[in-house]
Amino acid sequence: GISCFTPPENPFDPQSKFRFRNYNVNDGLPDNKMNLMAAYKDVDGKIYFGSTDGGIIYFDPDKLEDNDYKPPVYITDLKLFNTSIRPYDKDSLLKYPVEHTRQITLSYHQNDLSLEFAALNFFHPEKNQYQFKLENYNKDWIGTDASRRFANYTNLNPGKYVFRVRASNNDGLWSPHEASLVIIITAPFWQTWWFRTLIALAAIAIIYGIYRYRLQQVLRLQSIRNRIAADLHDDIGSTLNSISVYSEVAKKDNEGKTHALEMIGESSRKVIDAMSDIVWTINPNNDSFERIVLRMRSLSYNLLRARQIDFIFRADENLNDLKLSMEERRNFYLIFKEALNNLIKYSNAKRASVLLSKNASHITLQIRDDGIGFDTKQKYNGNGLINMQKRSKEINAELHIESGDGIGTSIQLRLNT
Repeated sequence: GISCFTPPENPFDPQSKFRFRNYNVNDGLPDNKMNLMAAYKDVDGKIYFGSTDGGIIYFDPDKLEDNDYKPPVYITDLKLFNTSIRPYDKDSLLKYPVEHTRQITLSYHQNDLSLEFAALNFFHPEKNQYQFKLENYNKDWIGTDASRRFANYTNLNPGKYVFRVRASNNDGLWSPHEASLVIIITAPFWQTWWFRTLIALAAIAIIYGIYRYRLQQVLRLQSIRNRIAADLHDDIGSTLNSISVYSEVAKKDNEGKTHALEMIGESSRKVIDAMSDIVWTINPNNDSFERIVLRMRSLSYNLLRARQIDFIFRADENLNDLKLSMEERRNFYLIFKEALNNLIKYSNAKRASVLLSKNASHITLQIRDDGIGFDTKQKYNGNGLINMQKRSKEINAELHIESGDGIGTSIQLRLNT
C-alpha cells in the first residue's frame, strides 16, 4: 500500500508523536504493490504512483481526510470455561448484560474465564486496534487487532481484578474512553481471614488446654503425693510412735513386758500392711481391675476365714479388662478394706457376701452381712465411716449404707466409668 507520514508540529518535543497512515485496497486502491521509483508529483500537488499491474494511481493529498471519530468500546461477552454467561437465566451470575455490568463476583473454582470486546467504528472496522490489561495480573497493556477481540485468563488466584480495554479507529486514533469490569474471585473458606483466625484461636486453645491438662496432672500427682505423705504421717507415723512407746514400756516394766511386746507385734503388722497397700497402689502394673479383684479376694479370704465367717465372693468377668486411675484404684480398694474391717470388728456376723458387677455406666460393689447392725444416724467415735464417705467423694462415687439393730448391714458403692 501507500504510507502517509505526518511529522509532529515540534519534532524536539518529547511529548509529540510521529504518525503513519497506511492506505491499501480496503481504502479503494486497485493494488497494494507499487513499482519502485514510479512516483511523481505535479505542479498542482497531485501525486502519481505506478502500480505493478501497469496502471497509474493518482490523488490529491490535500483532499485526504482522516477519521477523527473516537470509537467507544464495549465488553460483549463473558465466558467461564468457554461457556457464555447469559443474563436473566435462573441462578445466573449476571443480572444484566455484561456490557452494562460493572462488577461480578466468582468463586475460587470459577477462575478460568475469557472476555470478548468490540469498538463501535464501522468505517474500515478491520483496521481497529485494541489494548487490554487485567489489573493485579498484567503490568502492561497488551495490543491486538480486529482479528483477535478477546482475552483469556486461566487459574486466577483469589483476589480483586479490573479488566480494562480501549480501542482506536481505522486511522489509529485512540479513544480516551475505556470499558472496564471489576472481577472479584472469592477465596476458599480455608484461605479467608476468619478461618485463619479460628485456626489460630483453636491452636491457642489446644496449647492452653494441653498446658492446663499438664498442670492438672502435676497438681493431681502432687495431691496424690500429699495424700500418701499424710497417710504415712498419720497411720504409719503414729503406729511407729506407739511401737517406740511400747518398747520403752517393755524396757522399764517387767510385768507389762509381754503385753507391750504383743502390741509392738500388732503395730508392726499394721505398718507392714499399710506399706503394702501404698506400694500396691502406686505400682502401675496394678492398673487393671483384675489385679484389684485378686487383692480384694485375697483380703476377704484371709480376714473372713480367720474369723470363721462364711462368705461368698463374686466378681463380674467383664471387670477384668477395665482400668482405673491410681487415685480411683486406691480409694476404691481402701473403701472396701475399711468396710471389711468394720464387718469383722463390729458386726458379729456369721455370713457375708461381696459382689462386684458392671454395667454400661458404672461399677457396683456390694458388701452384706447378717450381723447385729448399727444405727446409721448415730455418731461414732471412730473415723471409719467418715473416711469411707470422704474417699467416695474424691472419686465421684456414690456410697449407700443401710443398717439397723439386728438386721445386718448392706454397703453399696457405685463408681461411674
